[in-house]
Amino acid sequence: MLRVISIIPMLLAALILRTDRSIVRQLRDAKSTSMGTASRVRVSPAIGNWRLRRLSRVGALGVVNSERFFLREDKYADYQKRRRQRVLLVTGVVILLLAAVFTWQNLR
Repeated sequence: MLRVISIIPMLLAALILRTDRSIVRQLRDAKSTSMGTASRVRVSPAIGNWRLRRLSRVGALGVVNSERFFLREDKYADYQKRRRQRVLLVTGVVILLLAAVFTWQNLR
């Protein structure tokens, strides 16, 4: 049961990444990089709309009339950099915690 539950966060992370990449790919393909070239993005209603709001909130996407979007490449690159830094930080903390638990178990 625990194995099944532990897979859920990985699946959610993969779905988020796939959705973000799909949004960015659609905007790049349409050359939507300014307000004048903003275009509609096709996403799944549940997670897609959430990701559009999130990317807009961090500044990676510009919004025109709440239904057309354009990609801000520089802001998207900054967002990706911050995201990678968070992943590295969390991974480092988890490795340190595992090492501490392993050491503690061997000292008893």
